[in-house]
Amino acid sequence: MRARHFINNTPGAYKCSTKWSLSIPLPPPPRSLELPYSFDAFEILVQSLSFIGMQLILYFSIILIHSVFRVLAQGPGLDWTLETDALEECQTLSVQISSRTSEGSAVGVPPYYFLAFEVDGVPTTTPMDGIPSNMSWQVRHKRGSLLLLTMVDSNGSTGRISSVIYSIAGMLSRFTITRTAFLFD
Repeated sequence: MRARHFINNTPGAYKCSTKWSLSIPLPPPPRSLELPYSFDAFEILVQSLSFIGMQLILYFSIILIHSVFRVLAQGPGLDWTLETDALEECQTLSVQISSRTSEGSAVGVPPYYFLAFEVDGVPTTTPMDGIPSNMSWQVRHKRGSLLLLTMVDSNGSTGRISSVIYSIAGMLSRFTITRTAFLFD
């Protein structure tokens, strides 16, 4: 603040008068906003977190599907076994269907379908060829795929759910297979 002094020039009076004027300095112009990180890194972080979230959703979806099918598969109905646990790309496997009950005729109603739930992939349904004691299924999943397998008949009755998640090996590595134990072993 600055004080300005004025002298009153009216006749017969000699007074000193002080008037105050207030001058406010203007703020400095705004500076450009500079962040300590680039927006590219921030976007990559957000995309990574959303990818991780999607992976968790897929993982828990597989667990839910596995749990639902295990509950459905506990009633009377069909059971199935593969000739081997070592699955390779393009391999044709023998599948045997049997009854889960003491009644040997309770093997479901043909035609049968093999369901393969691929982790991070698309579930596939494959019609089965042959008679219940000797059917075939071809592995149509690429090397490194993880599969959860089950079977249904034409009435929608489910067979048991595989108690493992199968890992598909390459065609040349015939004796290399990873068998991963799953929740209910």
